[in-house]
Amino acid sequence: MNNYPGAMVMVAGSDSIDSYPQKCWPNCKKKCVPSVCKNANRRITIYKNFVNKNWELLAKEYKFWGGFKLNDFQGYMEEYKTLNKYQVVYFQKII
Repeated sequence: MNNYPGAMVMVAGSDSIDSYPQKCWPNCKKKCVPSVCKNANRRITIYKNFVNKNWELLAKEYKFWGGFKLNDFQGYMEEYKTLNKYQVVYFQKII
């Protein structure tokens, strides 16, 4: 961020893509079914929990947005709210 001060970073979990449950299911150790994958979205949950727990400190230096995917190519974002369940987190250093 020092080299590109206005850059925005997007954080999403590789287990959040629409096709993840079908890829996980054949080797699933949690006995899930493809329509209800217990492993899906774990990574983004970890990222959101970190932001939420450290919100007061992080919000002083960074601006955050939460995002929702409409499909693999489109989505939308809003100002980050700690109680919302986002599929993507965006942040940018406050200049």
